[in-house]
Amino acid sequence: MSPSTRKYLKVGVILCAIGASSAALITCVNVFTAPAIAAHEAEKKEAGLKVVYEATDHYDADVAVSGEYVSAYNVCYDADGDELGYVFTASGASGVVKTTKILVGVSGEAAAPVLGKVYFITNGATGAYGIKVENNYVDPYNNDPSETALGNVTCGATVAATLIRSMVLEAKSSYLSAKGGA
Repeated sequence: MSPSTRKYLKVGVILCAIGASSAALITCVNVFTAPAIAAHEAEKKEAGLKVVYEATDHYDADVAVSGEYVSAYNVCYDADGDELGYVFTASGASGVVKTTKILVGVSGEAAAPVLGKVYFITNGATGAYGIKVENNYVDPYNNDPSETALGNVTCGATVAATLIRSMVLEAKSSYLSAKGGA
């Protein structure tokens, strides 16, 4: 075997060892952090359910939904067991907006659904855009959840607001399907 071949093999073995040890390190870190991350997200979701419908006393387990943004919903109930509405979990990304995960409330009859509040589990709009989408879009929307407020996406973080609008509209559509509407 020539000296240059030995040199290339040695470099290859070293790079393989570095790659294997890096993969093992990432796996070990994931084994210890994944349960903590999942628990934190579950706590945040439970808090969010109570923000979307303040009177929430209890809720059903997740019901899986297949959509572009919406992945599941929970039906929320008050202390008397009366249905408050459905809370949909939606996530997505668009352009410069990283993964955004929200909860969206929808209630009422299938013929006339009523939009509820939006709650961020993860705000994928970073920096000043994250603050703008919260202060200039989500907060005004939550003060008066309506189709009009939903359509006002020119808030200084238009890409993020448009993504949230798309998620809310898909949640509304999923609500209609779940309730047996159009």
